[in-house]
Amino acid sequence: MADAILNTGGSINSGGKVRTFLGRLARLIGQFLRLKKSKKKTVSKGRRPAREKLEADDETAADSFEPATLWSPERLNVIEKLWGEGCISPGSAEFLRVTLPLLGLSEKKSLLMLGAGLGGLGRAMVDETGVWVTGLEADEELAGLGKDMTKMAGMQKRAPVTLGNLEQPKLKENSFNAVVSLESLYRVAAKEQLYTAMAAALRGDGELMMTDLVKANDEPLNDIMNAWAGREPTPPHLWTADAIQSFMKTLNLDVRPYQDITAPYRANIFKGFFNYLSGVTKPELLEISGDLINECEYWAKQLTAIDSGGLKVYRFHAIKLPDKRKSAF
Repeated sequence: MADAILNTGGSINSGGKVRTFLGRLARLIGQFLRLKKSKKKTVSKGRRPAREKLEADDETAADSFEPATLWSPERLNVIEKLWGEGCISPGSAEFLRVTLPLLGLSEKKSLLMLGAGLGGLGRAMVDETGVWVTGLEADEELAGLGKDMTKMAGMQKRAPVTLGNLEQPKLKENSFNAVVSLESLYRVAAKEQLYTAMAAALRGDGELMMTDLVKANDEPLNDIMNAWAGREPTPPHLWTADAIQSFMKTLNLDVRPYQDITAPYRANIFKGFFNYLSGVTKPELLEISGDLINECEYWAKQLTAIDSGGLKVYRFHAIKLPDKRKSAF
């Protein structure tokens, strides 16, 4: 499991062509499909079946794809090839390689995963460290899929995924040695309530490790940022990194300096697509073209927002204090 995720990750210096690459990829796939279909024999008497007529209009279809908001098997097939087995975002491999070893987890410790998705990262952490993982996922469909996949892996007791309302979190206090979330809490509106519950759920000296999308400043979102937000399946509720850091300092946490990880996050999006497309066969590309185009267009919107300077990705780290005292940072 961990190897299947790690093999999709890593950093790459993508220069300034990431957004252009993804933006053109959808058009190139459409052109490829049209080229393949142009070689088919025409139907006698010049009349084409409705199915063939629809397929021939790939250019229009490629330009009018809506973002996939349902987690269909076809879409999940593409997503897992991009980000790793059981993973739905590009941060998983980086977390396993860089951050997980720093948490000192073992079979004697427990971890809460917020935004567990399909549960792939939780299962990988069990494989790597033996830690007991509790996964909460706010999306009902994803939570159901994650539960089923975890059961199939025989980890329903070690890394369960359950549906959780992150807007009104009910987390047991002093229960976990670590709380982790990767690029998922930016959709939560009630951030104060959630961050407070996360801190309370930690045991003394427990660690909170969170990466998330943030806005660069407190100015109203510009057109590029609004275009990205409109493509999200759930409306984003963005804070600045400073606002998150400041609020965490009001909690019983030793808050460490945050890190701007926008560049490696951005590069890992590109690397996921590059690695997959380097090995994909033409028959497979034909089969998954529609879902791949949807993913290209979704991530191209996010990359455009990142390249505009309005959207950033930060890592936050804090340690639960044994008693009520202010952070040193």
